[in-house]
Amino acid sequence: MQQAGAALLDRIGKKVILIGHSDGGKAPWLIADSRPKLVQSIVAIEPAGPPFIEPPLNGLVPARAWGVVSIPITYDPPVTEPSQIKTTVIVSNSTDINNCTIQDASKGKPRVLKNLATIDRVLILTSQASWHTGYDWCTTLFLKQAGVNAEQIKLQDVGVKGNGHMMFMEKNSDDVAEVLRGWIEGSKH
Repeated sequence: MQQAGAALLDRIGKKVILIGHSDGGKAPWLIADSRPKLVQSIVAIEPAGPPFIEPPLNGLVPARAWGVVSIPITYDPPVTEPSQIKTTVIVSNSTDINNCTIQDASKGKPRVLKNLATIDRVLILTSQASWHTGYDWCTTLFLKQAGVNAEQIKLQDVGVKGNGHMMFMEKNSDDVAEVLRGWIEGSKH
């Protein structure tokens, strides 16, 4: 997918907005890492996460060893093996929020996602009634810690309530699309 996406961006030849959802939410990270100069922004609709580990419903097993993806992505200082990315866990004090694994900054600055940090804007969109409510905050925090201009919009905070993970298939999907359109066009939410 990374090679095919990069080839498509080369063919388009101008900046694009990459959009991904759920497990397909990994593709924008990989494509943008390959062609950062051809990506204006990324819209990640409840992307695969959280960083480094599967969510509780999948058993909390290691996953996405490079943070938000499972294959190499460009860090600065460079990383040749994912074990070079030292992590720490932020322990949640709530049953509504999952623990969060991010880079360990106790012994120096976290590594920067060098190419993703050049993207103008990155959105993590989260619905109200999805399992992502427990950990999309962590994906956003990880990206920010790695120098990415990321923000999270929780649909309920902008008046769109009741949606689950497949928000674009629900009765109020036009409201969800309006939130995304507003963000893409740069209006306040």
